[in-house]
Amino acid sequence: MRNNALYTLTLALIVGPCHASAQHLASATFTPNVVNGGTLTTCTIRLRRPARSPGVVVLVTNSHPFVQMPLSLTIPTGMQTYSFSVPIGNVSTNRGATVYFNAGTKSVKAHLTVLAPAGRAGHFRSRNARRAAAAR
Repeated sequence: MRNNALYTLTLALIVGPCHASAQHLASATFTPNVVNGGTLTTCTIRLRRPARSPGVVVLVTNSHPFVQMPLSLTIPTGMQTYSFSVPIGNVSTNRGATVYFNAGTKSVKAHLTVLAPAGRAGHFRSRNARRAAAAR
């Protein structure tokens, strides 16, 4: 039996300091957005317009260690799209993540689902429950 419970991951990305109100985020995505634990995914952040000098600094707050985000990153001057690899740790049950990105007055979010290895995502059954099932 599979455990379909998903947990929510919340990341806060704060953009600043230069021209933050003009550097609105257009979107943020994970590709792929459903991954096995122990693999990589790519996070892509898109701005509404190219980053102004000296670039857009993005700070990352991550409360779940299985999504190994950097503590900070900079979208370089002139770039409108910025992508980076995100290592995903192993999980014992399927886990969901919603990542929130904030810049100026615009917020966007990206969703990610991390799958546990087959056979590890099921419900834990006690010894007594296993004995009762075997006796049927």
